[in-house]
Amino acid sequence: MSSNIVQDQLDFMKTGHQHTTGYHMDQEDLYTRLIIEEHGEWLLATLFETEQNQIKELVDILVVVLGKIISLGVDPQKAWDLVYTNNMLKVTGKVVKDDNGKIIKSPEAIAAKAKMMRELEDLLPIYEPTSTGSLGDWSE
Repeated sequence: MSSNIVQDQLDFMKTGHQHTTGYHMDQEDLYTRLIIEEHGEWLLATLFETEQNQIKELVDILVVVLGKIISLGVDPQKAWDLVYTNNMLKVTGKVVKDDNGKIIKSPEAIAAKAKMMRELEDLLPIYEPTSTGSLGDWSE
């Protein structure tokens, strides 16, 4: 175990003989199903389980979401950094919240979103079929 959840997920996937580079459609589909499954388990936990089990289910959601991003061929840390930077623009200057307490995007965040979306698109691999049936690789 490291102090980096992305590295921990990569280690888990490698140990489980899953792909950790490039796009893999079957694996990406698996993680889509796992996200739905884990979300359902969390919802049930919020109704019938202890707070400890709710936390466990929330972490399971993080695990499968990271697996999905990795299966798309995207570096989750780079994606996180882009979204985090955009989210922090919401809290520059005066912070505005809606009636439910949700922080509303600042004009700076709205203006920067298109740039962030282009940068997220740049993280997607170029899809070129490989001999193994997977598509592309991402690496530095």
